[in-house]
Amino acid sequence: MDAGSDEARDSGDLNGGCHRMPSKQLDQEGVFFEKLRQPKNERLGHLSTVSARRNEIDALLSNKENIQLVKEKLPGFLAAVETFKEAHLAYLLNLHDEISIARCQEQLNLES
Repeated sequence: MDAGSDEARDSGDLNGGCHRMPSKQLDQEGVFFEKLRQPKNERLGHLSTVSARRNEIDALLSNKENIQLVKEKLPGFLAAVETFKEAHLAYLLNLHDEISIARCQEQLNLES
């Protein structure tokens, strides 16, 4: 046995020192998904704000005496919707496949 093969065995490398090259396809997918993660999370955060404000207004609508409170809260809700739409568009610009784009657009339509 030569010293090189002992060294490879000691290091845990079963291929005798040959290192496999990482898959460029997998690396590109990882980069794509990481790039997509931030706008997706921002969009979800804004959607959560929209939902919370909408639920708050819905609860107030059950009583006629809350009309003034609803009028006060409505601009905040509309601003949250606009912020969500901006985040949605930023996320949408990062999507590449037609199924994801269609699903994303459907979610915006439901929320609008």
